[in-house]
Amino acid sequence: MKEDLEEQLFKNHPVLFADKEIPIEVGDGWFTLIDKLLDMMDSKFDRAVKDLEECTDEKMIGTYRALMLSEKEKLPSILQIKEKFGTLRFYCLGVTEEMRAQIDFAEHLSSTICEICGAVGEVSRGGGWHQCMCSRCRNELVSVKVSTTKRELI
Repeated sequence: MKEDLEEQLFKNHPVLFADKEIPIEVGDGWFTLIDKLLDMMDSKFDRAVKDLEECTDEKMIGTYRALMLSEKEKLPSILQIKEKFGTLRFYCLGVTEEMRAQIDFAEHLSSTICEICGAVGEVSRGGGWHQCMCSRCRNELVSVKVSTTKRELI
């Protein structure tokens, strides 16, 4: 993933990416899928923070703060985000059952999204690699390989 898109993920989800050394080893086409998955994973924490910020009742601030800390403790520790066998792999520790279901869904959904451009795609195998690509990106990749091969033969 391009550095500017990685930075956008870090900016959108700072509590999940407290450690910016988390490798994101996927194509740009899966940016939106990953961003939405992270939105779902940190939504309860974000809501608790917003509730605390909006609280005007001094007696309730402690309750909202406790809720926020409780939700923060439930956040997963992301280890790695990568592609394997043409689909998204999202490795993390400390996920809830709800988060596991969200991750499983996103990983499954990635098999229908072009990893390069984000259009509708499908996983296929070429040159020993499995990759999810749309027909346009696949054709462009084949064109590059063919022209490179022709130059190597000349």
